Amino acid sequence: MKLLITLLFASLSISLISSCFATEYKDQYGTTNPIEESIEFQLDNLKTSPHNGTLTVLCWKAHELRKASMNKRALPVLLECAKRGHDISMLDLASMYETGAGVERSNQQAAKWLKKSSDRGFSTAQLYYGIALLTGKGVKQNIAEGKALIHRAAAQADHLAINLINSNYDIESIIPDGDLKSNQTAKTLNIN
Repeated sequence: MKLLITLLFASLSISLISSCFATEYKDQYGTTNPIEESIEFQLDNLKTSPHNGTLTVLCWKAHELRKASMNKRALPVLLECAKRGHDISMLDLASMYETGAGVERSNQQAAKWLKKSSDRGFSTAQLYYGIALLTGKGVKQNIAEGKALIHRAAAQADHLAINLINSNYDIESIIPDGDLKSNQTAKTLNIN
């Protein structure tokens, strides 16, 4: 049964991603890769229809494109999904802006998307926006608010938030490369 579910999921993932690149082709036998399966068609449809099922599928397609490093192709869809409150899309945008993947690098834009998702109560965003507040990366440093957000994430059983609290806010304990401004650690940031 597990193998069947795995194969079904793999098949669905391949069809979702491949539909993003398909070109419509018509011949005497019919239409291959009809335009309504393209990501552009779905995005236009989403803009004119608030149907949540379409939103979920389209946002997932964009997330898969992002994971495949096709950031510029995913960007307009992620922006639309994020504007409509899709938390994973907000996290994808934050990651893109933080790393400069497909967009101009901007820690302020990354923090903006993390805050929007954090304000909605999404634990992963609360954790990472909390870290941004602790380090001052993209926002004005606010240690008390950062710790409070990390505690909210931990209260939702976010294991990385719990580990961060248990490590006395040693960010390198959950983010191995540290990725802090100027390679500072929690100890040199004096947040404990």
